[in-house]
Amino acid sequence: MQKRKLTLLIILLMGIASNSLAQLRLNEGGNAELAVKFISLPEENIFLHFNTNVLFTGERFFYSLYCLDREENNPSNLSQVAYVELISENGISIVKQKVQLDGGRGYGDFFISEKQLTGSYKLLAYTNWMKNFGVESFFETDVIIVNPYQEVPEKYRKLDKDSISDVVPNTNNTSKKTEPKSTPSKITLKLDNQVVGKRKKVALGIQTKDSSLVNGSYSLSISKRSELFPNDNKPVKEYLGNNGDTEDSIERQGFFFASNMTSNEIFYLPELRGELISGRVVNSNTDLPIPERTIALSIPGEDYLLKTATTNDQGLFFINVDEKYENSTAIIDNVTGDWSDSKLLLDDKKISYDKLDFMPFKLNIGMAETIRRRSVQNQIANAYAYLRLDNVLNPYVRTPFYREMERTFYLDDFTRFKTLRETFVEIINQVGIRRTPSGKRVFQVFTDLAREKSGLRPMLFVDGVFISEHESFMDYDARKIKEISFSKGLYRLGSISFDGILTVTTIDGDFAETFYSGNQLKIELNIPERNKDYFKQNYHKEDIQDWTHIPDFRRQLLWIPLMQLGKVEPIEFYTSNIEGVYDITLRGFTKTGELISSTTTLMVK
Repeated sequence: MQKRKLTLLIILLMGIASNSLAQLRLNEGGNAELAVKFISLPEENIFLHFNTNVLFTGERFFYSLYCLDREENNPSNLSQVAYVELISENGISIVKQKVQLDGGRGYGDFFISEKQLTGSYKLLAYTNWMKNFGVESFFETDVIIVNPYQEVPEKYRKLDKDSISDVVPNTNNTSKKTEPKSTPSKITLKLDNQVVGKRKKVALGIQTKDSSLVNGSYSLSISKRSELFPNDNKPVKEYLGNNGDTEDSIERQGFFFASNMTSNEIFYLPELRGELISGRVVNSNTDLPIPERTIALSIPGEDYLLKTATTNDQGLFFINVDEKYENSTAIIDNVTGDWSDSKLLLDDKKISYDKLDFMPFKLNIGMAETIRRRSVQNQIANAYAYLRLDNVLNPYVRTPFYREMERTFYLDDFTRFKTLRETFVEIINQVGIRRTPSGKRVFQVFTDLAREKSGLRPMLFVDGVFISEHESFMDYDARKIKEISFSKGLYRLGSISFDGILTVTTIDGDFAETFYSGNQLKIELNIPERNKDYFKQNYHKEDIQDWTHIPDFRRQLLWIPLMQLGKVEPIEFYTSNIEGVYDITLRGFTKTGELISSTTTLMVK
């Protein structure tokens, strides 16, 4: 019954999204009544498995993300996007990553640059849907960053040589609110050798007698234990939450809605089909909403995207981006007007970090040699990082939203002209320029050899940027253009019809950065993290790279963010030149939502 209810609610949400209500202001129109329908939607939990809580500048943080239905602890069917942030003590977001989810799973990594000061940080992970319930619903853990190249702030310094620190980091891989119950005994990690030398092959066996674990989803980390804070790999605590307590979940959500119905807060819907971009178009003088305004969002580039929406009676619009993209700059075009009489207000509910409790710690003089040695190792490792690159995966091939171009003209094949008018007259005789009754110039794709005019303008793209106001492009220097393509036929953009498509590619491909039009606004997007096949060191003689004289100061010996058990053969990996204790940690969830946590250690000497 619960799954059927969820399916119906998802259908309702998708219907609302199509009506431009991705993020509702609860006190506007009938939205408050509509919002009541979402009370019984299940909450979500985020669980992160990551490699370490103690990082130096020049090192990487790896994480594997599990988005769960809070009631059943199974992979969530709601959100397709999650967010991971690293927050400094002064409330500044140092890193913010967007992770696309597949069946509630995703992963990523980020590099700690030399700009980050030594200090205590918070790592947060959440979905758009979880924003409604505050930071306390997010996944949260402490992260210590040590920057050996800048002076350590006084609050983190201890002058004597007492052992380690006054405060041991709290590094449980769970949030305050959502700590799933773990059963570490169900999986055994068994090494062929518990103590090995440098650059030696190690085989890790994963053993279980419980067949129900086979269909779960897991992640594996083999990482050097911190010399500064040896307890940075504590086991996962017992779950104190209320799995399956549907009545409690509904009661809490009901309280949230009731307390916000009369406020001007934005209510965030789950990102069901991808990233949601929403906001309002209002009159620039009166701030009154402008309905029936069509806007187009284009993400430029060789493999560009176009999305459209029309504002409703409250001036609200919603754009759903479910495709992957690789350009952070997006252009919003005011298709049925311009920005002289209106303004765009993007929804961006600021998250308050005031209640975050940052963990104190101290670095003492006795740690100086350990810090120096580790920083030297990192510098050497980064100098040879180009030999140990991850393989960035490209698992998708996007089908163009437009039909194939009928013909492409490479302008270097012809005599070059300065103006577009001359170029079209002399070279591209099936596309012309005409004037509208208002006197503005627009392009025209002729429908047949008789050069019949339909009266409709074509869709115009320049380096993937959609341009509704053709006049703004008419005086562009044609000598900067590489190629021009066109296609005939009717094409609809929302309620607007176009006759043909005209695409222009510039030589430098920088049109989005240099062009300005009164119809367009630029916004910056957070590019989703790319899937990677992480580097795995191999010292086999048949390896094409001769590693004999190449230093190896890897602290992360192996990172597998997505794995299933099945009939797993022993996992082989190689140690590095860094001696010490390495923590081997496997974590994940069974098909029934049970957290599995299994650890062992490896000594390299």
